Amino acid sequence: MASLLKKHPLAVILSLIFHASLGFFMVFGLDLMDDKVISVPAVNAVKATVINESQIKALVDKKRKKEEKIRQDKQKVLDDIKAKKDAEKKEIADIKAKEIAEKDRKKKEIADRKKAKKEKERKKKAQTEKDQTDNIRAIQETVKREEAIKREEAIKREEAVKREEAAKSDEAEKAIASFVDIIKSKVQDNWNQPVGDISGLKCIVEARLIPGGTVVSAVIKESSGDALFDRSVVQATLKASPLPTPSDPRLMKHFRQLQFNFDPSQQ
Repeated sequence: MASLLKKHPLAVILSLIFHASLGFFMVFGLDLMDDKVISVPAVNAVKATVINESQIKALVDKKRKKEEKIRQDKQKVLDDIKAKKDAEKKEIADIKAKEIAEKDRKKKEIADRKKAKKEKERKKKAQTEKDQTDNIRAIQETVKREEAIKREEAIKREEAVKREEAAKSDEAEKAIASFVDIIKSKVQDNWNQPVGDISGLKCIVEARLIPGGTVVSAVIKESSGDALFDRSVVQATLKASPLPTPSDPRLMKHFRQLQFNFDPSQQ
């Protein structure tokens, strides 16, 4: 009955009124047939019926409005719940978005730091290589300058040595020239002229000397063409030992193997 009243309130109320009226008529209907029965004026009955229907309608409207308000309240609660859930979802989405953004920011920050570190290391390596290259170049330049200086000094020393040797050579040549005449004169003094015509005869003798002028050997380097003449010159050279030599040891090396021209016609 309650479910029918909830689903069809107006129909139920009209049905109750109808059954109530029917019961009323059955109880009091017999009296209506008696002339003594005082009937209720029709106007008043109609008026009472109208009032009851208005009240019923008012009740129905009130109930409908109440139900509508309840529905609206429920809908509002549902809407509030939905709005709250949507707000919570949005808040969660915002938090996730912030977390993702923060992760991306940190990733980018880490990537930027790594990139900056690599760039710094690259520049440092490039600078180190440049410094090393500059140092190597500076060392090479220094070595080149030192080598150039050494070459120049070596050239100067060589030139000085050459000049000194040239001077010594000149000195030796002069010494040799002065001593050769003395040596030839001494050999001439110890020479025994061979029998026969020696006109135009001459030869070149090579004598090996040791310090002090001692003659250890004598050979003919260029023959006169006369064996007796050549042999007499060799014997004279050996007999003249020791030959006069310079006292300067530096000049003595030029007299260890001495050659001279023996020409009796120039004596």
